[in-house]
Amino acid sequence: MIEEELLNRLEILSNLIAFQITKDQNLVDSVWILRQCGMSNTQIAQLLGISINAVTAHYANKKKQMGKKSKSIKA
Repeated sequence: MIEEELLNRLEILSNLIAFQITKDQNLVDSVWILRQCGMSNTQIAQLLGISINAVTAHYANKKKQMGKKSKSIKA
């Protein structure tokens, strides 16, 4: 029962992310959000229709961006 509810919520989240991608074409943020939700690179690649290498690169870019933001906030 709990697993089914979690899968339903994940499907809803996936649909929302897919809509956001078509709206903004922002894969970097979408990959970041999906990783924060606990999805694997393979799952994200399948969902978004991109390669695993692209998922890894987008995640690394966002992580780098987040690092720069946190440094600028501290300064």
